Amino acid sequence: QRDLSGHAARPGKRLKRLTKSTLDPEFEELRYAYSQGAFSPDGRYFAFTAQRKGKDVLYIYDIRRERVARRLDTPLQAMLGPSWSPDGRFIVWSSDRAEDRLDLWIRDMTTGESRRLTQTANSAMGAAWSPDGARIAFLEVDGVWRRANVSVVDVATGRVTQVLASSFG
Repeated sequence: QRDLSGHAARPGKRLKRLTKSTLDPEFEELRYAYSQGAFSPDGRYFAFTAQRKGKDVLYIYDIRRERVARRLDTPLQAMLGPSWSPDGRFIVWSSDRAEDRLDLWIRDMTTGESRRLTQTANSAMGAAWSPDGARIAFLEVDGVWRRANVSVVDVATGRVTQVLASSFG
């Protein structure tokens, strides 16, 4: 593995600080506790969520220029786990509208259009794209974490298919 400068990466070493949330009013709080970031397929951009003015916001950071390239404000309450499509055209994330559950939302980075991709009775999180970008696998968890399903949603139709079901306790 290589770091951002092309040097061999070493485990446990911080390669580069992208933001300083305690000094920058743009980033009130990084969502490190429950949301990972994601590189675009070409490695040029890094998508991550942070809080701004008390709301979660999706940021697109330009690695080469070392600055935020885009800020995506939405009416949604939470934005978790962004993931780029294999072609880099779409980003999917988990979000809610204060309904006590998360759905997958998708944004076309070319047109700027966003839409709710899932609307299940459970929370959807941990999105992972299929190599062809036609489907997204995700974890579907009930509100009390007693059941979790691995499900797949067809990006074009929104049709959700359960692949695996499990129960805890």
